[in-house]
Amino acid sequence: MINDSIIRIIPKSKARPSFKVNFLVFASGILLIFCAGVFLFLTYFLNPTWSHKKIELQNTLAGLDSQSNFDLKNSITATAEKISDFSALWTKHKSSSQIFDFLKTICHKRVKFESVNLGTENNITTLFLSATTDSFKTLGEQLLSLRSNPLILSLNVSEIALSEKGVSFGITMGLADTVLKSSVR
Repeated sequence: MINDSIIRIIPKSKARPSFKVNFLVFASGILLIFCAGVFLFLTYFLNPTWSHKKIELQNTLAGLDSQSNFDLKNSITATAEKISDFSALWTKHKSSSQIFDFLKTICHKRVKFESVNLGTENNITTLFLSATTDSFKTLGEQLLSLRSNPLILSLNVSEIALSEKGVSFGITMGLADTVLKSSVR
């Protein structure tokens, strides 16, 4: 057996990296330095043009925003005008159903209406009634009642005839505008 103290281990020389590995490490360092230089160049030298483009885009968007605000303002103005026009129309609105309440208050209880025609002539509301009654006395009372009413501007009696049903006649009345104005609801 060999004595352990006599055998010594001879150290081996260190293995050197190959040329390829050294070249790749050196090339990656240069590439890293080049990328850092490009980044700094783009950051500091081209940044003013980027900010100029950014400001230009913001101005364009502001212009579009003001155009949309202008369109919105025009739309709101048009709607407000329509509402005010509608309000004016509503206050001037005439309701033909008001005429029946008016007739109920001014008609004699023995007069029976056969037809009612409502229209306008020369901005005056006209009402033509064709009616019958049992006597000339009732017709006279009806005419007196109509003439005494301040809402009746003009009164014309026509087509008076005696028939089997009694006295038939036609009345054309010019009415004040307040007769047909609808009440505010």
